Amino acid sequence: MLKIICIFCFTVLVAGCSIGNTTSADEVTKKVTPDQIVTEDTNHTQPQYIDERDYEGDELGIVKTMNLYIKAVYEKDNSLYDSVVTEPMTRATEMNDFKKYFISIHKLDFSIKPYPTPPKDVKPVVIEYTGQILGDENTIEDKQLFLFRFEDGIWKLIGISDHLNW
Repeated sequence: MLKIICIFCFTVLVAGCSIGNTTSADEVTKKVTPDQIVTEDTNHTQPQYIDERDYEGDELGIVKTMNLYIKAVYEKDNSLYDSVVTEPMTRATEMNDFKKYFISIHKLDFSIKPYPTPPKDVKPVVIEYTGQILGDENTIEDKQLFLFRFEDGIWKLIGISDHLNW
């Protein structure tokens, strides 16, 4: 089972194509209006965090993890990053220089059913966002598949993919 999970995580991390523009009727949509602020000390757009008041249960736990992940990447905080990701993702931290970060989250789709199907204890969520690369004034509009698992009493990020079959 561990081997299957490792292969699945590796597949998710290696995938490199953009997700197609597909929309399902039962899509769960939550929107957050970006409030972009450029600060003098960083000269970067600060992230707009997801409003946690709009969620409950497992979705709230995942949103809290996502907010901490957004903060960790924006602040380049390795300790915070390691606290919200699983062990395979912490190994990626050694290569992560936190160049890409989130400005705002536009939509969270908790109803996604990717193929290959993740293990039962993994919750897939497609996240549409605006991001930015440090040193680049341009913003990026994108959506990616994020995979979460409940471990050590919290939801943790186990992988991010640009493309899986739907």
